[in-house]
Amino acid sequence: MHDFTHHVRGRRLVLSADEAFGFYATTVLGYFADLVDQWRDGMTVRVGWALFRLAYDAEGDGARIQSPTYGTSPELTFTDDCSLGLWVQAGQAATLLKANVDPLDCGYDDRIIYHHDALASPRIYLERQGNTQPGDSGWYVGPLPPTTQASPDNLVSVHTFQLTTVRPEIMKLLMLPAGTIALVDGHTVEEVVDADDRVLIRGPY
Repeated sequence: MHDFTHHVRGRRLVLSADEAFGFYATTVLGYFADLVDQWRDGMTVRVGWALFRLAYDAEGDGARIQSPTYGTSPELTFTDDCSLGLWVQAGQAATLLKANVDPLDCGYDDRIIYHHDALASPRIYLERQGNTQPGDSGWYVGPLPPTTQASPDNLVSVHTFQLTTVRPEIMKLLMLPAGTIALVDGHTVEEVVDADDRVLIRGPY
């Protein structure tokens, strides 16, 4: 883990993460630096999909950026290691570049709906609806082949962050636009098509 630093009005701001995520760490540091007039201990800010928290040093002469651990619980706990949140951001940026599409926003706390058989299924599909309510990502995850018809009795709604460690392969898809359908086999994306059935990504990816 590497400490990325930024000095803001004489105060040292630190973000710790895997060195491979330097570009995204620098972006988050710059975002917080721009908000220096609003700084307060414990303030949280969403940057892209991910959430970050500001924690003042005990000495009061600097601050550290923290990230949630993104476990399966709906309750968030924070850590000094921001690698996981930056990893999600890097994957999403790479996917948008590969698909050559503009992003449709999705946050860590937006809801995602999945069929209760999907998480245990090696092959799944994801489909994103448009015209959703605030807080709804529009994403649905189902098993392939379908086991039973989707109904209120077999659907589960969670925050997107709750799937980060359960089905990490889908996290890089979350910023794709409405109408997107993605086929996933294990940890590999097989294919992504848009609302007009044009292939955006042909796997393995």
